[in-house]
Amino acid sequence: SASSGKDEASNAQVKGVYLHGGVGCGKTWCMDLFYDSLPSGEKQKVHFHAFMLSIHKQLHDAKYKQKLEGDAVFDFVVDSTLEKGKILCFDEFQVVDIADAMILKRLFTRLFAQG
Repeated sequence: SASSGKDEASNAQVKGVYLHGGVGCGKTWCMDLFYDSLPSGEKQKVHFHAFMLSIHKQLHDAKYKQKLEGDAVFDFVVDSTLEKGKILCFDEFQVVDIADAMILKRLFTRLFAQG
């Protein structure tokens, strides 16, 4: 029935929130309020551009320094990301590069699978 579908949706775990709006409307302020309300050690806040630079560096290190291949490369990056905190707060999230989009799909799929 329609009501049982509504019940299932209300019990679903929220995996993310995306705030959007014009310059100066309070997106970062809202994120900061949320971030500050979380216990320390479980969270990380990062500008999205800096995050992607870090991910590219970790991918490079995993392949060329750690000599990892295949899924082990992304497992290395996921483990490294989660060590910094399970809740990610991005400022200025914007993807314009198809290669970054493909990396993010693999990365976020694994991160969500980890909880």
